[in-house]
Amino acid sequence: MSSCPFRALEYGDIGELRAEYGTLASVAPLIEESVTLPNLVIKPEKNTRKSGDRGGKMHLPHAYQGVEDEIV
Repeated sequence: MSSCPFRALEYGDIGELRAEYGTLASVAPLIEESVTLPNLVIKPEKNTRKSGDRGGKMHLPHAYQGVEDEIV
């Protein structure tokens, strides 16, 4: 975790993380948290969609890790 250049990952006591960031543990395209009960906290950004929402698109940029065509 300490090597993440964007500081996008944090780890620690789950109780402390939930106290600081809330209890959200699933967003699209993940399944509802009640199915897997993950030990995870997600700090959503403004465009985050709820689990189960199929309105968004997954996108990898052209030539990402050897992929020759865009995946949409």
